[in-house]
Amino acid sequence: LSFVAMIVLAASSVFAVYAFYVQDLPPAEEIGRRSMEGFQTTRIYDRTGQTLLYELIPETGESGRRTMVPLSQIPEHLRNATIAMEDKTFYTNPGGINIEGFGRAVWGVVSGDYAGGGSSITQQLVRNVIMTFEERADTSPFRKIKEMVLSYELTRVYPGVEGRDRILELYLNNVFYGHFAFGVEAAAQTYFGRPVEELSLAECAMLVPLGNSPTKNPIDQPEEAKARQEIVLDQMFLQG
Repeated sequence: LSFVAMIVLAASSVFAVYAFYVQDLPPAEEIGRRSMEGFQTTRIYDRTGQTLLYELIPETGESGRRTMVPLSQIPEHLRNATIAMEDKTFYTNPGGINIEGFGRAVWGVVSGDYAGGGSSITQQLVRNVIMTFEERADTSPFRKIKEMVLSYELTRVYPGVEGRDRILELYLNNVFYGHFAFGVEAAAQTYFGRPVEELSLAECAMLVPLGNSPTKNPIDQPEEAKARQEIVLDQMFLQG
């Protein structure tokens, strides 16, 4: 009976925390809307439609280059590399939550050594799109709880494999890759001078780590970028 009571108490506590945070958070649909309505670069081509003449960068908000592309135009290598490095359980984790990262966060709070990290791709999308710069810089467990609540809600709005595909598409179009490049299309054009759909395996593997460390890019730190590319390729191989 005591064991059953503990289970009931734990479940009640989880529900109480969920109810407390969800009332002050924007609906999950808002994440999808904001992801699509973020700034995009105005690009002017020549009469052939192939040669880029000008690119007009917005002067307000998080200014930079950004062109939305559907998941179908993003190479499978780039998608696999992102999942391998950021969230290897992306298509199977419950509610879009990185259980291992959650456990690490709980242990960090208990031990007094919490330092953030361990967010799933879904959680990172929530953080990048909904939260302010100050909130993103916050390493408290309370921000992590907000991430998890909204991640769970987001997977309810976008269910199944198709839903995870949609979340991955939104994520890859919002990540900052350095040098004013937001999203994979802008990053591909910035570093390789080609559309993202034309990138090779090697180029995809070099691009992915920039989402975490945009300053360690092939322009500013080519040796570091090369070393990190090799780590990505190793992880892709080890994860099949």
